[in-house]
Amino acid sequence: MSKGNWARRVAMVLGAAVLLLAPVGPAAPASAQPEGREHPPIPNRFLVFTDGNASSRAAVRADVQRRGGQVADEVRVRPDLDLLAVNVPGAAMADLAGIRGVREVAPEVPPVQMTHTPTAGEKPDWGVEHIKAPTVWTQGWTGEGIRVAVVDGGVDLGHPDLAVNGALPPLPHANCSGDAECKPGGEDGDNDGHGTGVAGIIAAVKDNNKGTVGVSHKASILAVNCFEPGTFFSCLRGVYYAAGLNQNGENPTSQPRRAEVVNMSWGWAERDLRRCASCITTIETVMQRAKDRGLVLVASAGNTGNTRGTGDSVSYPARTGIPIAVAAIDRNNRRASWSSTGPQVDLAAPGVAIESPYKNGAYTTWNGTSAAAPHVAGAAALVLDKNADLTPDQVRSYLENGALDLGSLGTDSHFGKGLVQVDRAVGAVQ
Repeated sequence: MSKGNWARRVAMVLGAAVLLLAPVGPAAPASAQPEGREHPPIPNRFLVFTDGNASSRAAVRADVQRRGGQVADEVRVRPDLDLLAVNVPGAAMADLAGIRGVREVAPEVPPVQMTHTPTAGEKPDWGVEHIKAPTVWTQGWTGEGIRVAVVDGGVDLGHPDLAVNGALPPLPHANCSGDAECKPGGEDGDNDGHGTGVAGIIAAVKDNNKGTVGVSHKASILAVNCFEPGTFFSCLRGVYYAAGLNQNGENPTSQPRRAEVVNMSWGWAERDLRRCASCITTIETVMQRAKDRGLVLVASAGNTGNTRGTGDSVSYPARTGIPIAVAAIDRNNRRASWSSTGPQVDLAAPGVAIESPYKNGAYTTWNGTSAAAPHVAGAAALVLDKNADLTPDQVRSYLENGALDLGSLGTDSHFGKGLVQVDRAVGAVQ
C-alpha cells in the first residue's frame, strides 16, 4: 500500500486508545504530520455503563443473552459505576440505553496503529542528548533498579538493544489486550514496532555497539501489551496491572506495584469523549488509583494540534491532569505543528525524527508525542534512581522546575513548563 494511502490525520477515537507515534523515513521537519493505520471497526460492540447495582448488570446480561450476544468484559470502575463491554448483533444501542440502571451506552472502535520505515545505525539519539541525559550518566545515575512499564502494543525484548534490560527479574510481563484479566505475555506480539520503539527511547542499552542509547539505559522495562487487539479498557487495565491492581482497581492479594514509572503513548481525543462522560470518569478513576499507588504516570499530549498552535486539544488520559502530559518539539526547540496544545501540557520533549529500536532487531525513525513521552518517562527513572522514595508529585516537581522555559515566559499551552532537562532535575534531587 502506498504511503499516500496510509497518510491520515491521527484522530483519537472513542472506545480504543490511539497510538501517538508515527515512524518516518528521512528526518522529518516539525511540520510533518504523524501518520496512522486505521483498522476496520469492531462491529456491534458497545460500552454499557451501569449504576453499580447488581440488578442493573444482570438486566444488561439478560438483554444481551436474549439477543444472542455476549458480555465480553465486565469491570467495576467504582461503587456507583460498572462497565460492561458487550457484543450484540443488530442496532441495540438505543434498547440497551433504555434498561433500568444503565447510565450511558457508547460504541467502541479499534485503535489506530502506525506505519514503519526501518533505518540503521550505537549512538545516543539527538533527543537523549537534547534533554542532557548523558550528563547524569557520568554521575552514576542510569535508571538502574527502576522499573518502567511500557503499556503499549507489546515489546520485542529479544531486540539486541532491549534484551538485557527486559530480562531483569522479577518482571512479570503481561498481555492485557482484548478483554478480561491480564495474562502472561507482553514481550511478544509487537506487530507494528510501536511498543519496542517507546521502550527503546526509555532504555535501549549502552555499550553494546548497536543502535541507540535510551534516556535511562539501565532501567528495567516491564512490557504490558494492551493492543492487538486494543479495546476501551485494555490499556487502562494495563495501567492497573503495572500498579499491582486487578481490573477492578483492587488489591485483594496485597500485590506490590510492578513498576515505578508508566509510559502511556496512547489516548483519546477530548472531542471523541464529549458524549461519554462515563468514559472520562473511568479514565480519571484509573489514573488516580494508579498514582495513589506511587506510580509516576507519563502520557502523550496527543497529535491533534494545528499549525497555528491554537485551541485546547490535549488528549485523555493526559488531559485529566493526573499524568505528566508531554508535548513534542524538534531539535530547534520548535513545537511540532501537530503536537496537541492546551493548559494541561506539563512538559515538552523531543518528538521529531527520533531514532529508536524497532521490531525484529531493526531500527527506525519516529515522529509523534509517543516519542516525546518516553523521554520524560526515562527522565523520571533517572530522578528516581537518585532518590527512589520520591512521590509522583515530587518527581513531577523536579522535572518541571528543572525545565528550560520555551515559548511564552512561564507556563504556556505549547510547552507547559518547557523542555525537560535531566541534569537540572536530577541535580536538584535531595
